[in-house]
Amino acid sequence: MKAIVPIKGLTQAKQRLAPLLSGPERRALMTHMIDDVLSVVCQTEGISGVVVITNDEDVRTQARLYNARIMAEPGARDLPGAGDLKALASTNKEPGANGNGIETVGVERLNQVFAMAMKQLAEEGEDGVLLLPADVPLITVENLKQMLAHHQRPGVTIVPASADGGTNAMMVSPPQLITPGYGHRSCQRHSEFARAVGIEPQVLESPGTDTGTAGLGLDVDTVDDLRELMAAPVNSKTQRFNSKTQRFLLDSDIMKRIERLDQSDSDQQRSNQQGSDQEPSDIKNAVPDGRKTA
Repeated sequence: MKAIVPIKGLTQAKQRLAPLLSGPERRALMTHMIDDVLSVVCQTEGISGVVVITNDEDVRTQARLYNARIMAEPGARDLPGAGDLKALASTNKEPGANGNGIETVGVERLNQVFAMAMKQLAEEGEDGVLLLPADVPLITVENLKQMLAHHQRPGVTIVPASADGGTNAMMVSPPQLITPGYGHRSCQRHSEFARAVGIEPQVLESPGTDTGTAGLGLDVDTVDDLRELMAAPVNSKTQRFNSKTQRFLLDSDIMKRIERLDQSDSDQQRSNQQGSDQEPSDIKNAVPDGRKTA
């Protein structure tokens, strides 16, 4: 079984964190998460190699340190099954702020890139694939060992995202048994795809997480995700964080900034609460400049 990890350019990484993190900080964050993911994949018996799909030269250089096979991310016209996946992408809707659906940016592209690599590995005789994102820094060897232990051939084994019903890891044997259908609630979609071909999927909730960490269920996209990441316990033996990403955040001032942001929000909420508790007579007598009438 080979792992497939698509990674977009580092300059585009983690845009949702842009209000808090600078471009170089987001780049460094992504680089450390890539290290966490690729190092675990390479240490896991039963995963014979990793394919990294990217056009970013720095990511390619980093991936080669793990003996990864590099696949270029092709242009849209060169992707297999692009036409078939357009209909799928149109169903990948996420609830927007106004309650209406908005198409997930990049979902169609991600599905096409995964499908390309799955097709290539199937043609080469690979018996199965592990589809992984590069932003799951709490991943452990035990996570993947548990997935392998539950995985059947033919079969589909899924670890859902803890927050939104997405898919954070998926084993598929043979590689083209189902079509990748990432997007909102993709765990349910992938399960339906499996049942459509006569396979009952194995859905594992954060396998191999006896330490209480979020494990594979946590993918990092938002400030709340960073909070959850740093809330994970340290290694009981070393008393240090296991992931490079956690140690990077600890050594930087990013978490201190988040703490200041939290404190500011708390102060604002307290101020708002005090204002709402103001006596009616005070409100009646208040004037714009803060003085009271005689």
